[in-house]
Amino acid sequence: MKKDFGRDLVVGGFRGYRWWRVGRAGWLESPFFGRNRWDPSSNLAECFILKHGRMWFYSRLRAEHQTGAPVLSCDCGFYGLNELPIEAAREQQRLSPWEVDPRDSGFGGLVLGVAEAWGRVLLGTDGWRGQFCKPLALFVRPKTSKPVDTGSVQKRYGIPILRDLDALVSEWGPDRQLEGIPATA
Repeated sequence: MKKDFGRDLVVGGFRGYRWWRVGRAGWLESPFFGRNRWDPSSNLAECFILKHGRMWFYSRLRAEHQTGAPVLSCDCGFYGLNELPIEAAREQQRLSPWEVDPRDSGFGGLVLGVAEAWGRVLLGTDGWRGQFCKPLALFVRPKTSKPVDTGSVQKRYGIPILRDLDALVSEWGPDRQLEGIPATA
């Protein structure tokens, strides 16, 4: 094991905020880097490297890590944020696309929720990346111009869909389980 990595891998369960996109038939999908469908009970992280091809097309190549995802030298693994995301400037969103105003949840099919990760979990200053993950609860603002099909999502996943952001934070948000654990990213 390398001595100079300066970070710890932690085993256990952690909650965090993250975005999904609501797909057809109520499937939750990864919103930013591929449209992978989420299973209601458990999802195993896999690593895919984006490779720039001809004519500005990107292809995804599977990467095998000896220990499985996540690893320190890669961006793989399911992410979760310790705090609600804050809307970033347009140029910053290219680097951190998850920094969208939480009050926009439900707009354009993008929804904010709480996920739980377990197995191999890499802790960082803003959140974590985990080996296994599942959705726990979602927030969809009460009024959107193009409503999300919350009935299909609730039927498929059996999770609460809240219309109040404060309720999501207080009832489902990350516990302060990270207090006392040094930030390692």
